[in-house]
Amino acid sequence: MAKIQKKLEQHPVAKLFPAPDAAALDALRKRIFRAGKLKHPVVLFEGKVIEHWPEYCACLEFDLPYTVTEYDGTAEELVEHLLKNNSLQLGKAHRALIGAYLKKLYREKSRSNQSAGGSGKLFIPKFHARDAAEKMKISSRLIAEAERVLDTGNDNLIRLVLSETLSISKAAKLAKERPYVLDTLAGLT
Repeated sequence: MAKIQKKLEQHPVAKLFPAPDAAALDALRKRIFRAGKLKHPVVLFEGKVIEHWPEYCACLEFDLPYTVTEYDGTAEELVEHLLKNNSLQLGKAHRALIGAYLKKLYREKSRSNQSAGGSGKLFIPKFHARDAAEKMKISSRLIAEAERVLDTGNDNLIRLVLSETLSISKAAKLAKERPYVLDTLAGLT
């Protein structure tokens, strides 16, 4: 664990989990300010924050010291870890977007397994892309639509879906637009 001076980003998968409400965030900020430090280290994966994002932001706000630790598992294990440790109830939009993220991971594993087929190496993926819907207990159609939303990489569109301002189906239709049109439409909503 070492102190990091640079500004960190939140990992894309961590953004898909619900954030605490305003009252809980305010209480957390006050607790960190009184303590003068973080109780637990900020957890990173691929150099981005996956756990304790609100705490990290409070440390930046109050110019307090913080420590970091790196998550040492795979991306699939990370999602499992976040699902297990997330105390807030996941809504339909959250489950669909997390399922879309899992689907992409499973697809990558399957492709690497196929490409390594003739080399004597055998990588057997734990899950297949179709298992993401079953795991998240949501329809595969909804996950396919959520995948289109994730593929845009547009944080505004994803935020609108997660806040349930925009349905996943409508967001998937918007995802077909050009990026500049998408930014304008997401800003209007």
